[in-house]
Amino acid sequence: MKKSSKSTRSDSGSSTVREAHVTASSIANEAKKAADDSTVTFRDRLSLDGLSQIDFKKIIPRFILLLTPALIAFALGYYLKSDQADFFSWWGLLYLYGWAAFPLVAHFFKGFVSAGYGFSRTVGILLTTGPLWLISYLGIWESFSRPMTWVMFFLLAIICWGLPKTRDAAFAALSDNSNIAHILWEELLFIVVLVFLTFCKGIFPIINGEEKIMDFGFMNSMVRYDGLPAKDPWLAGQPINYYYYGQYIFSYLVKMLGINTSVGYNLSMCTAIAFPFITAYSLGQLFIDALRQKKDCQVSIHYLPFAGILAGLCTMAFGNSHSFFYDEQSVGNKMLFWKIWKALGVNVGKTGDFFYPNSTRFIGHNPDLYTERLADHADWTIHEFPFYSYLIGDLHAHVVSLTIVLLIIAFMFIAVYHAKHPDKALNSICRTHDFSKNLSSEMNFIFRPEFFICAFLLGLSQMCNYWDFLIYFVFCSMGLLVYYGCRSTYLCTFRSFLVFLFDVCAILGVYLFASENVFAHLSMQVTVFMIAFTLSTIFPSALSRTGTAMSMFFSLSCFVALSFNYNFDMISNSIKLVDRHTSLFQFMIVWCTHLLIPLALVILVVCTERHAFKKNKLPVLPAALALTRPSKVRRKSDLPEMTSASSKEADTDIEASDAVEEIADPDDPDIIDIKPVRVPASGSKVKPEPEYIYEDTCMPKFILAIIYFFKLMDYHFARFGDMLLTKFFRKRSIVDIFMVGMSVVGFMMILAPEIIYVPDIYGTNNQRANTMFKFTFAGFVILSLVVAYTIFRFMAHVTKEGNLSNWGLAVSILMLFIVILVPGHYTLRALDQRAGEIKMSNYKGLDGTAYLADCIPVEKTFNDQTQRHAGIMVPYEEAIDWLNENEKESVNICETYGESYTERCMVSAYTGLPTVAGWRVHEWLWHFHGWTNPETGVYEDDPNNSVWDIYLFPRYDDIETLYTSTDVTQVQRVIDKYDIHYIICGSMELDQFGFIFYPCFEQIGERVFTSSDGSLFIYKVQ
Repeated sequence: MKKSSKSTRSDSGSSTVREAHVTASSIANEAKKAADDSTVTFRDRLSLDGLSQIDFKKIIPRFILLLTPALIAFALGYYLKSDQADFFSWWGLLYLYGWAAFPLVAHFFKGFVSAGYGFSRTVGILLTTGPLWLISYLGIWESFSRPMTWVMFFLLAIICWGLPKTRDAAFAALSDNSNIAHILWEELLFIVVLVFLTFCKGIFPIINGEEKIMDFGFMNSMVRYDGLPAKDPWLAGQPINYYYYGQYIFSYLVKMLGINTSVGYNLSMCTAIAFPFITAYSLGQLFIDALRQKKDCQVSIHYLPFAGILAGLCTMAFGNSHSFFYDEQSVGNKMLFWKIWKALGVNVGKTGDFFYPNSTRFIGHNPDLYTERLADHADWTIHEFPFYSYLIGDLHAHVVSLTIVLLIIAFMFIAVYHAKHPDKALNSICRTHDFSKNLSSEMNFIFRPEFFICAFLLGLSQMCNYWDFLIYFVFCSMGLLVYYGCRSTYLCTFRSFLVFLFDVCAILGVYLFASENVFAHLSMQVTVFMIAFTLSTIFPSALSRTGTAMSMFFSLSCFVALSFNYNFDMISNSIKLVDRHTSLFQFMIVWCTHLLIPLALVILVVCTERHAFKKNKLPVLPAALALTRPSKVRRKSDLPEMTSASSKEADTDIEASDAVEEIADPDDPDIIDIKPVRVPASGSKVKPEPEYIYEDTCMPKFILAIIYFFKLMDYHFARFGDMLLTKFFRKRSIVDIFMVGMSVVGFMMILAPEIIYVPDIYGTNNQRANTMFKFTFAGFVILSLVVAYTIFRFMAHVTKEGNLSNWGLAVSILMLFIVILVPGHYTLRALDQRAGEIKMSNYKGLDGTAYLADCIPVEKTFNDQTQRHAGIMVPYEEAIDWLNENEKESVNICETYGESYTERCMVSAYTGLPTVAGWRVHEWLWHFHGWTNPETGVYEDDPNNSVWDIYLFPRYDDIETLYTSTDVTQVQRVIDKYDIHYIICGSMELDQFGFIFYPCFEQIGERVFTSSDGSLFIYKVQ
């Protein structure tokens, strides 16, 4: 048998096992040498001797050392003036959560710098909020109460520190001085970032404008009510039909501490940025530390904090490339750039008067699609990024979800990092025997702890921001393909490719056609998984296993989100092809930096092999497969007739030349189909063609032809996949391959709105707005992490001789300069426009409702424009304070309805007491059911399920009846219908209805509040 130059074949019986040129004795000798080495690292000691080398007497003083961040947090809290106590208690709770969950995180990230401490806070919070959410949704009792939040916290701490494996991992991490230093540094960085964000927010703390009033209303509703699902503050008697899990997480923390929600909202907004900043910091460290441990590049441990800081800045503090070219104060705007493009006939729009939201409203807005007569082939779009979301202060789903999705990236990366090449190579493309044993072995590939965590996080993202669920499901699919590409013998066979196509089509098809019925949808997805698992067991390859794991992820995440989806009315799940596209010029203005730098990484990885492979001449594991081209199968009855003598001679020769294919494992004899290969003797009168195998079979010829076709296609697919694995995949760093995969996913996210969109209420000229918003927001985050990695990857690149590359260092410095100059330009410019000068005298405090005394309502708040003056909202401020002090239950009220983004429905939002009807456009969106009109082809309201007819118009009529009717019976009917306890009668109600008939209220209830100027009354009705 011919042996590969890169492997040896050891024959045991009839087995063929691919082995690397590394023996067990050599591994043992290296381990013994490492143990005797006085310079052995902590990581080596941990892997060799476990916890035997840990001095537990040193851990207690280190725990005391870890209390020093409290002094720093308290000292920096001085800059927050009167909010120091609230800030310190808020940070203290987050710090406790970090240490409560640290053992679990240390178990998964053991061996890495700081043992993943930066992830522990968010992991702990998600592990307590998730189960409490489920308990409350089950309706066992109203368990979303302050005592239960603390019970869940202590349960988390007891479990994490009580399990031996996690506790030992925590003690092991804390016994290393380097880990202690990195943990203290990460906590200091988190404190500084949180204090800075909080201080800036204290300069513009107002909870008004954009959608802050809505987000604040969600939070107040959940803080006031101890049950779930949360009550819709703007549709009394109905649950919130929107993705509000993100607001629930921070309502949970606010309820734990018992602080005022007007302060807690702004602290939550700052934390929603600080959390992902420190998570991105930890990811930046993790990527480079993994590269260092793989010894694929020359990376110093001192690089890690700088890699983390750059990752945090690129992801959470920098913007896109737009401001560098369109801000008149930028170097890029003053270059001859515009003259060149104008000379080429490109309409560049306005290149001055920069305002920080312009970088998120450029495509379709500048030049404007109407003023430039572009309405037929352009549309208004949105391309946000995290720092802009912080500036406007909306505690919205896509912002809070960052905390979840960055953890998905971390755990998927850890799974890929620990992926091992197969010890034994399968020698069979199709496994049809000993099925139960094969099923058991296949479970080791599919069921991984990291995968279950990622599926759990994907389920949470469904409830927080459904777009992120779909986006990061695609990301996880990429990670799974890289993982199984490392662990599997075959990258792809023809039949496994068909299995993968079936998995993808089944997952998507079931989702599109059955997602409205959550139980049927979940049952069908589980069925798809069972079929996929069975098929991948029979046709094992990286691709079929990826499809199976994708199905498992989808099923588990839907199970996690089942409680939410059961009470949720899906807004839209249809997909359409776009008929509007972004010009190449505008596309590159926004994305040039986030495209070119990751593209440079892709080129580097494709064109260079990993340093460890080149320098140490490592074997490719597993070695190249000895694949044999299949032979056609024919029936014996098709053999031509021969004379008796020649027949005997041929039969004798055939029997003597029988050959049997070898199997991969002697313990698994049915792993392949064993078939005799018969070759007729020379000199016989009839010589069958050697490419045929003759068998006793009664199968029709066309069946045999189909079988041969599948085997031949399997052969070609397997050869191509094996070439990719051995000549490319396994000669590159697994870290590099994962980051290239991230780049591809990021490119897909920013290109997707140029191909498809999800229809919604916004109409043709805004058809891609929401789709581009969500896709490009995720694309920005993913590509920003890649940008930070790429800079340090080039910096650590080595030559064939094993020396640091000078050209790599030069390229990395150039990239760093570009990143700081181009996307980094946005940060200070936008912060200056939003907050003004950052100084102590400008700090107003964190109370987001304190502005009401000086509030001038927006234009659509009052129809009578003479009432738009400072002080008009003071009576409402007094009414809100009275209700918050005197009403502790979650009862219904009635105030006037109004337009979105106005001060209308402020009482319900600022108290959390549900009103009969609130912001009309938002309620329309949350309950929207669309259909494509067959006559016009326009996506519009479903006439059989109109939100206006079912929810809004009847409530508007009832509200008007309540305020204007002179018939006590009619008024009482409305009160009883919506179970109203309080009626607000103020200037906005008078402006809406022209007059209010107070005698009915006096007769039905009593006046319990009158504002200081006598313009607003609150009636309590029975």
